[in-house]
Amino acid sequence: MERTTFLFSLGLLLLVCSAAAAQETDKITVERIAICTAVVDREPQGEGTEFDAAVETLCCFTTLNGPAGKVTHVWYHGDKERAKITLTKGKAGRWRTHSTKKMAPEWQGQWRVDVLDENGNVLKSAAFTYGKKE
Repeated sequence: MERTTFLFSLGLLLLVCSAAAAQETDKITVERIAICTAVVDREPQGEGTEFDAAVETLCCFTTLNGPAGKVTHVWYHGDKERAKITLTKGKAGRWRTHSTKKMAPEWQGQWRVDVLDENGNVLKSAAFTYGKKE
């Protein structure tokens, strides 16, 4: 009787753990985020945290895991939102995508890009400095 109870409890525990693991894979996660000057062959180029004001365009590159769905890159200069770009993750598993932002010399200072899920939750952020430091 004790062995049967033990095996039943073990099976129930495995079932609960499997369900919890399945729920985690039902969400998009950010494996990698990088601010860069270009994306070539689906890889970031010129990756950094400080960029010269002569750079006209920056990219936010993300590697995502999980189901198909959408994420949004929100670009902030200080606390002011400068761009909001929704991107589609087209299939389950690993997916690479990026957004670009035209920069202006008058926008020098601290920046960040937040990656949001479909519910508006911040999955990950990347901070960088454009031009001179404030």
